[in-house]
Amino acid sequence: VEANPHMDYLLHCSGCHLADGSGLPPAIPDLRENLGFIISKDEGRGYLVRVPGSSSAPLDNSELAELINWLLVAFNTETLPNNFTPLTSDEVRESRKNVLMDPLKFRASLLRD
Repeated sequence: VEANPHMDYLLHCSGCHLADGSGLPPAIPDLRENLGFIISKDEGRGYLVRVPGSSSAPLDNSELAELINWLLVAFNTETLPNNFTPLTSDEVRESRKNVLMDPLKFRASLLRD
């Protein structure tokens, strides 16, 4: 069965972030607002993998990379940096090794910088 990032989003992310990505701020962030800015930072790339819903999703590293890349393009086309490069399965594998203890605090630090 071929991976379908949109379907994976609906199955594994939309329960909290809703089908349109609007979430329930502040506890569940809106995925349509700041991901282009966050992904432009080195720590931001790992953050998107390390948040609890991503890191524990029952997806392999390649599927999770495809889901996050789909999410970035689907919800953040206008804010993606011009030099955006898609996440790779190797990058996802390495990032998943580091558990994110306080995702809201870490997100706030990314948005402050």
